[in-house]
Amino acid sequence: MVVVNSPNNPSGAVLDDEEFGRIGKLCRDRDIYLLSDECYSHFLYDGRKPFSIAGHQELKSHVIIAGSVSKTYAMTGWRIGYVLAMPEIVQSCVKLQSHSTSNPTSISQKAALEALSGPQQSVGIMLAEYAKRRKFVVDRLRAIPGVRCAEPGGAFYAYPNISAAFGRGGIRDSVDFSARLLEKAHVAVTPGEAFGTTDHVRISYATSMELLDKGLNRIREFMAGL
Repeated sequence: MVVVNSPNNPSGAVLDDEEFGRIGKLCRDRDIYLLSDECYSHFLYDGRKPFSIAGHQELKSHVIIAGSVSKTYAMTGWRIGYVLAMPEIVQSCVKLQSHSTSNPTSISQKAALEALSGPQQSVGIMLAEYAKRRKFVVDRLRAIPGVRCAEPGGAFYAYPNISAAFGRGGIRDSVDFSARLLEKAHVAVTPGEAFGTTDHVRISYATSMELLDKGLNRIREFMAGL
């Protein structure tokens, strides 16, 4: 039996370290594997420090860590990820992976090694930039009449509630909202249905302030025109 967990949910809420530890101990005591997606583990705001459940040595027999260089080091196109787990689990993962995808190029592997083992100053610089973009995006979304948005504690997504648009202009749910926004305003967002909610959309702020400003202006105009 496997539990899949992530430090960040779609709204950017961050799981408390102590609570995560309690979940890990519960999994160990009940002989359940805990799979933790830690691709966004370094992008935490408001003074929060990166945390990995793998830090609990007594839990390592029941913990599987899924990681990536795509987010932390902005290496999305390099297609490098990794798994940390007990040897028998890793061996099984290798057997499965070898029959589903080809190996990453040697260039990508060397680049990922340098990213992980080299200087880490760029991570803090990017986090500070994301913090500025977070404030800009959340403030602008909250200024749109009818839109509610929690402040994300991690990652680089805003998750506004846009249900005020439902019933206007033929929009029934976030899927309709996203499709109409793309068609009319040429702004791409992800419907909340992909993450288990129906009243929200996910907006990435991993782009320039110029594009964020343009996109948020278009969202505001789109909402006003419904």
